[in-house]
Amino acid sequence: MDRKEFTKRCLADALIELLKEKEFNQISINDITTKSGFSRMSYYRNFDSVDDILDYYLDFKTSEFLEAINVTLEDVKLDEYMRRLFTFLGTKECREVSSLLMKRGLFNRIGKEFDKRFRVQIPRLKSYYYGFIAGGTFNAYKLWVIHDYKEDPEEIVKAIVDPNYWKQMM
Repeated sequence: MDRKEFTKRCLADALIELLKEKEFNQISINDITTKSGFSRMSYYRNFDSVDDILDYYLDFKTSEFLEAINVTLEDVKLDEYMRRLFTFLGTKECREVSSLLMKRGLFNRIGKEFDKRFRVQIPRLKSYYYGFIAGGTFNAYKLWVIHDYKEDPEEIVKAIVDPNYWKQMM
């Protein structure tokens, strides 16, 4: 990791730590630079706003996930992709950050990341499918967070993609 990327990650980590203590709109540039140990100049070299830091954080965490699973929705069946996704989202770090963003009223920022990542350059008609998948997956994830992760990832996947799941439940 180069120095610029290291600086950005430290600033982003500082923002996440500060969200544990303060509301998003109460966090200042000074708070972030003090917490991270970097100067205001470092902040301004890398970001235009505190919003940019949160967007960066969500982007790099999503990139980590995509790198870790090393497949796309085109490569595997929907159930396998969802299994990998919800297993990742169920990790301790993801749970903590997602719960924190929910508490601070910022959870919908994750939805923007879902939209961005699910709808890469695809034909127009296929975009409806990916839009449906992105929105449905995000809303299932949001409910999982609201319900405090009571179900395991496998149960979530079955509820989403297995048509026989609901027949058994009734």
